[in-house]
Amino acid sequence: MDEATAADPHLDETGPDPTSAHSRGHGHGHGSLRLRPGSTRAGRVLAIGIGAVLVATVVGALVLRPHGPVEKAPGVIEGTVFVDGTVTARTEVPCPSESSTGPCFEAQVRVTTGPTTGDTAVLQIQPGYPGAPDPHTGDRIRMAYFPKAPDGFEYTFDDYQRRTPMVLLGVVFVAAVVVLGGFQGVRALVGMGLSLVAVVAYLLPALLRGGPPLPVALVTAVAVAFAALYLAHGVHVGTHVAFAGSVLALTLTAGLGAAFIALCHFTGYSDEHAATLTIAAGQLDVRGLILAGLVIGALGVLDDVTVTQVSAVAEVQAAAPEASTLDLYRAGLRVGRDHVASSVNPLFLAYAGASLPLLLLFSQGGRDFGGVLTTEAVAVELVGALVGSIGLIAAVPITTGLAALAVHRPASEAAASAWDPGWHHDEDRDFWDRR
Repeated sequence: MDEATAADPHLDETGPDPTSAHSRGHGHGHGSLRLRPGSTRAGRVLAIGIGAVLVATVVGALVLRPHGPVEKAPGVIEGTVFVDGTVTARTEVPCPSESSTGPCFEAQVRVTTGPTTGDTAVLQIQPGYPGAPDPHTGDRIRMAYFPKAPDGFEYTFDDYQRRTPMVLLGVVFVAAVVVLGGFQGVRALVGMGLSLVAVVAYLLPALLRGGPPLPVALVTAVAVAFAALYLAHGVHVGTHVAFAGSVLALTLTAGLGAAFIALCHFTGYSDEHAATLTIAAGQLDVRGLILAGLVIGALGVLDDVTVTQVSAVAEVQAAAPEASTLDLYRAGLRVGRDHVASSVNPLFLAYAGASLPLLLLFSQGGRDFGGVLTTEAVAVELVGALVGSIGLIAAVPITTGLAALAVHRPASEAAASAWDPGWHHDEDRDFWDRR
């Protein structure tokens, strides 16, 4: 007897075999999100609601679409080009300043990309201070090239090239997803790619051009959730429920985030890059960026929770097709409690890990623990963790309830369709499962 059987007398061992045709019709046979739909009225309401959300998203995306030029950040010289190069030689030379500590070097770099491909650049290297670049022979680096600079000063070190190891890691990640997930994994990767495109091609340009952060972030998040969920799981009632649960929980998260960002009087300038952003784009709402980041960050967690809850209800339904709405809700909620209990602490630790250098810095400055936590740079991350956790918690009962209601069939509808045997089995006639 499994956990659902022990807790709910309706789900006893004498119920229908989950491997029977009735259970397989929309359960395990077509993916873990495949709910067997119940009330046609509930289905219509859900479909109308999702349609309204999508229409609002499209209209919002058109109204908020980025337009106009983006001002360059201060300090960016007109005509600057970034090129790649490989260090071919490195020799020790006298330091240009008497205050310099440690040896100084001159590196010869062969340019491998850009308009000066094949040229040899000369860089001065002084690795005596923390964080200073120290490229050696054979290292591949990235340089800024200034065409109008005086001779000998056309190139400066920008960063190390990291393309190869990052591409390798990406290939390993893709292979792992495809091996485990098969074609569904491929669809999930396509959804992830579209999410990246939405953020880079829409969200960032819209924010840089002064778009309102919260509406822009919500439009982007809803579009990303739609693409990711439907590509990964197909078009059927389970995905509809997961999408609706994600949107409702995301709206709650955004509302809570907006309220507590205002109550905490966050300025948005605790990030060292905020001042640079406002100089480059005076119309940018730096304070609103906190909320936009919170909304986008919460989406990934919410998608995970809503999919898990729909899967839980679908599995219980497949094992016990005659279970009542309340039975399905209770069983799904038990799974959700375990998921929340195991997710809240990792979510908090992820935020704490991201803020660890700040925590150390403020602690070293003699602040007490309470003072460290309420400092804006730390409090921003803490509010994000707490609001995101509340959204995660709320997603469990919301999505579980929607899933249970979607599969419930009122007695009146069941009687009206009694003449149609096999209604639940006919894949071609089932509105919810048309692809």
